[in-house]
Amino acid sequence: MAGAAKSGDAQDIGAVLEEIYGPVDWQAAGGVVHVTAIAAADRTTIALGPAAPSSEMDRFVLGFARARAEALVTTGSILRAEPDLVHRYAEEASRDAEWKAWREAALGRGAAPGLMLLSRTGDFPLGHPAIEAAESGFVWTSSATRSRLGARIGELEVVAAEQFEAGRTGLSGALAFARTRHGLTDIAIEAGPSATRELYEPGAATVRPPVDELMLSLYEGELAKPARAAEFASEVQVRAARLQRLSRHREEEPSGVWFFERHRAQLA
Repeated sequence: MAGAAKSGDAQDIGAVLEEIYGPVDWQAAGGVVHVTAIAAADRTTIALGPAAPSSEMDRFVLGFARARAEALVTTGSILRAEPDLVHRYAEEASRDAEWKAWREAALGRGAAPGLMLLSRTGDFPLGHPAIEAAESGFVWTSSATRSRLGARIGELEVVAAEQFEAGRTGLSGALAFARTRHGLTDIAIEAGPSATRELYEPGAATVRPPVDELMLSLYEGELAKPARAAEFASEVQVRAARLQRLSRHREEEPSGVWFFERHRAQLA
């Protein structure tokens, strides 16, 4: 991994970001950001777990996506798969503090991102560490599940999707609710391929691009079977969502070669 990312402070973080992505005004480059990792050969999404290839840079990119955001999107299935998940910018306390300093200095944000939890069935641990750590946000679910869960889980409001976004009970409805009811504009999506598929379906970008930015980590090696999840959107679908690749960075890691791409929606 780039040397500047391994030690230092908020200034070092800025240097690494410029090495990966070039000079970018990150205050201006907000919006809905989808961050995900796939196998380069067949675009299979890399599943969470010990069989997944490790990448220090991929973890850096994930921390960056979180540090940019006002709110983070996850799902009940992710909470079940990662019982110890907390949405830190970095695992090491010192590095996490550096990201917090960068977030405040570069974006003027002191508060932690809120949590947007998608779960139609409510099948997730109510005492999950990610929920207990959340200071704000909501659970996007069905009317039946809200009746069972109640109005709140910790600091999270439980929202019956059908009451606010008729016919849009999935991720796109949750994003619309976050914009209109909470005034959120900068949202990082960490959800898996099942939840995000609708963002890349034909016709999804007819009104406005559903994703403003795609941060894509591509692994060049072969995935073990347990690390293989559903296939990510094709290159054609990504282009149809009006996303254009702006940068591509190569990194050699112990697990193999990785590429880190940044795609941005083009409105014209």
